[in-house]
Amino acid sequence: MLLTVRNNILFAGIIISCIILCCIIISIYLFATSEILFPGKLEFKLQYWWFLYSDEAVNSGFLLDSIINITIFLIFCFIAGIIFRRLFKKIASPEIFFYAVFLFSFSFEGFRVFLLYIQLGMPVYLGLLFSRIVIFGRFFGLMAIFLSSLYALEIKFQKFGTLLGGALILSLIIAYIVPMDSSTILSQLIYKPGDELSIFIANIALGFFALVNFFVAAINRNKRFLYIILASLLIICGRELFLFIVGPVTGSAGLTLLFVGTYLFYRHMDRIYLWF
Repeated sequence: MLLTVRNNILFAGIIISCIILCCIIISIYLFATSEILFPGKLEFKLQYWWFLYSDEAVNSGFLLDSIINITIFLIFCFIAGIIFRRLFKKIASPEIFFYAVFLFSFSFEGFRVFLLYIQLGMPVYLGLLFSRIVIFGRFFGLMAIFLSSLYALEIKFQKFGTLLGGALILSLIIAYIVPMDSSTILSQLIYKPGDELSIFIANIALGFFALVNFFVAAINRNKRFLYIILASLLIICGRELFLFIVGPVTGSAGLTLLFVGTYLFYRHMDRIYLWF
């Protein structure tokens, strides 16, 4: 893939992030004017982590905290994308490219906020669509960071567009075939997936093999990839925290880990390639 094509893909990611962020801001205004952020009690299932649930009622503070955390991260994705394209637009590193795609994939988390439209009479099928878009974004992001780790091993396959397109199609298929329970809304603001075990295994496997690839790269290529392992671990842990309860504690902790992990990733990839 030509460098200009990759930069155009990243520019498209910036545009998508911007559009989703604008939709979230408009939604917040609509929710505020319709008093949807203060519904009294909204029945939902609190999900602490994989397979850990509790039936509770959400209050207005929880909804506000969730929306604020999601909005902050969308702003982070948007700004990080702009900075990345500005600083590394002449750099051909596939590791950085696929990690940037991973960052942009987090923009799809913004669709969680739209599920609050159920309080305004949104059809169930739209709630299912938004939930599937979130699941698509999660798998697409994981596949992107896994591809980033593969190129740390210096594989020779240079058709990045083929790999990216394959990851995109596979993520769409997974999001489409995952059964959804429209009778249960999770604290993540999506409908409950019906095959959570398979999703859990896929998440763990992709994250684990990404770390293994970076470890092998540290042994065979450059010891600085040990820092990349730490950065990736922080990113994956932050992602896990951010995916579930998006209250003030878990949301802030997840965002902090993601910020720190992203900084370390860029910092040490920069040193590996001696760009500055």
